[in-house]
Amino acid sequence: DGLLVRDMHKVLMSLLLASNARHLIANSSGKNCQSYFIDFQTYLREIVEHVDYKSLIDNPPDDPDHFLHATSTMIHSLCFHYLIHQIEYSSSYELFARIMEHTPKAGAQDSHLNPLSFWNELIEEHEALYTELKHFPSGPLFKVLDILKDQEENLAFDPYLDQSRPSLLYHMHYKQEEAGCLRFPCPTKQYFIDKADLLEEFKATLRHLADRRQDEKILMINLQDRTSWQEFARCKVLEDIKMDAEFQHYMQYTNLPKNTAYYLQSDIYVTNNDAKDFKDVLLEQVSSGSECGFIFPNGVEKRDLNSFANSCINLIHEHFFGNKQLLSRKNRLDFIEIFYQFFMLKMIDQISPNWVGFVCKDGADVSSVQSGGFYAFIKMMSKQNQWTQEDKDFLRTMFFTPALLIRERVVDIQRFSRTISMLSVVMGGLEGKKESIVSAFNPLFSEKFFDRLDVKK
Repeated sequence: DGLLVRDMHKVLMSLLLASNARHLIANSSGKNCQSYFIDFQTYLREIVEHVDYKSLIDNPPDDPDHFLHATSTMIHSLCFHYLIHQIEYSSSYELFARIMEHTPKAGAQDSHLNPLSFWNELIEEHEALYTELKHFPSGPLFKVLDILKDQEENLAFDPYLDQSRPSLLYHMHYKQEEAGCLRFPCPTKQYFIDKADLLEEFKATLRHLADRRQDEKILMINLQDRTSWQEFARCKVLEDIKMDAEFQHYMQYTNLPKNTAYYLQSDIYVTNNDAKDFKDVLLEQVSSGSECGFIFPNGVEKRDLNSFANSCINLIHEHFFGNKQLLSRKNRLDFIEIFYQFFMLKMIDQISPNWVGFVCKDGADVSSVQSGGFYAFIKMMSKQNQWTQEDKDFLRTMFFTPALLIRERVVDIQRFSRTISMLSVVMGGLEGKKESIVSAFNPLFSEKFFDRLDVKK
């Protein structure tokens, strides 16, 4: 008991020191807030891996007012709020703005989003940011060297201790529900590529939901490719959570692969321009489930999902691609991306989660671009299709700052440009026809799903 209390004291003290403004880099030449926060992460990891904590979980005290019961509740609460903490938006955008030599614009009036100009502007900003960063030493190389230096005795791939921190980004409203949307790296650590272990902090997060007893659950949307030998171990660990009796009530899991040959339209799919064949293969990919990298939540009927996928594919072809008989590779990439957005909405509609987490290997590219794209997609499909300057800057923050902060580089151009292309196609398709398109998709979802769909920072 004494060791657990001592370590808990270290956790709380390091967190208090990290939150003290006197330790900001601008105010202190000694140990700064970031260093104290790293201490907090390290001590928290030591606690949840401690044998005394595991013994406490296996044999909880009978008295709910017992001191150790309160201690375990605090540990779970710290892990949960570490997962859903929100990065300061203004500071994140200021980093991007300084590099781009922009000045944040305050108080801009509401304006309708031009179908092309804003998306083109984002592509140009990506190119400008890439050019600007080329004037400096390689950020990713120095980042790797820092990691190797700091972890000489522990060379596991552990994104949470490599400063790739999870973050709450925005809230989406649907039906009578609200869900916080999260971007976070895969909650695993690996010493070998064929074996991964679930982080104890994530288990403690799910235990916090059990402590609250409010019937809350997280929908984890894993964007890794379980058919790839490089990513299978991490995917398998996450899949096993939904089979664990302790956690399955608090977490729902779905896998939507974003690195397969079909998703990338590479290899044998490059020249498949026939629209009917393309749609048939897309439906087959979803229907095949785990064989093609798709995993669906518990309690969701596969037959219903197949029916939804078939109807959704046909509606996308009709309303966004004009029922063209031939689809170019760019058309097919946009088509798949649009389908993924509707498929995620369907999962949310059926599961009704309180939290939605977009997960990739390290949270720098795939999940950050997906979370930003999903934000924009919901905003365009909702009734409140008004974009302020603040909304646009927030979207820039989601797209650009994770890769800058985590890997000290620009976001991956392939992931970024594909999402921007998809958003421009959706915006162009909705122009002047939004009401009829939303009406066409409405029967695939709960009653008045799109009437109440909204997203807020």
